[in-house]
Amino acid sequence: MVMERNKIVLLNALTRRTRKSLNAGGEGFICTSTLSFDVGLNTRSIRRVLDEAVRAGTVERRDNGPGKSYSYRLRELAASAFRSSE
Repeated sequence: MVMERNKIVLLNALTRRTRKSLNAGGEGFICTSTLSFDVGLNTRSIRRVLDEAVRAGTVERRDNGPGKSYSYRLRELAASAFRSSE
């Protein structure tokens, strides 16, 4: 039950952050450390939940280079932003 609540809170935070980034002209990718502040979870727990969402196809992941945390964005929001910019 707690894990499901954390997943919902995390995906809501990612949705808000992705939308805000896309509206500001960014790519919509949000790093795990930023999400950690939003939801109060450690980055390992965040990665675990979001990597599961990547496997399910609802979230995209970007590698930011050696020693840097991954960034994630919601696939649906990114696709709709791309369509609206055409």
